[in-house]
Amino acid sequence: SKLTRHLIKRGFLVGLIAAILSSFVEAFLGYQNRLEALDSHYTSIGSYISPPMIRSLWSFDTDQTEIQLKGFVSMLDVSAVRLEQAGRPTLHYGSQNASDTFERSFPLVHIEEGKQHHLGTLTLIKDMRQVRWSMIRELSANFIGNTLVIVIVILIVLYAYHSMVRRRLEQVAAELAATDSDDLRNYANAALDQKPSVD
Repeated sequence: SKLTRHLIKRGFLVGLIAAILSSFVEAFLGYQNRLEALDSHYTSIGSYISPPMIRSLWSFDTDQTEIQLKGFVSMLDVSAVRLEQAGRPTLHYGSQNASDTFERSFPLVHIEEGKQHHLGTLTLIKDMRQVRWSMIRELSANFIGNTLVIVIVILIVLYAYHSMVRRRLEQVAAELAATDSDDLRNYANAALDQKPSVD
């Protein structure tokens, strides 16, 4: 019926908007949680790798420094590592020229006799392209799932609505089928008798 089509269109439109908003909110919150977890993970890594890196730099052990830098790249969620030292070329290992990255820098400071010596800055880098693709896949899956749920709910509501209307129409049809011409005539006469007379 026209009413049913109108209800389906209106319900699907509202449900589609709700599914899109819900999916984007879920994906955004998931991405923010991922960034927070990555930042916490990098902080833990930095506190673990900074002391040996400081010792290698302080002792001018270039070979050990390079070994450590290459080893950092194999750690979980570390796509690249960069070591910057004043007056020396920057050392970079891992993925190159990533346009979308998450970075966390750690100053390398050696303390001797209460005096601080800044040896350089170590930066851990995560290529976020894979994370963003994962977010897009999650967004798509959430959207499909939310849309299916909404469509099922709409169908259930329409089925309940039609069942209620059908039962009501069946009751009306049964009452009409049980009514004969005499009943209608008596009903009309009773209505006329109840009408107030005009003096």
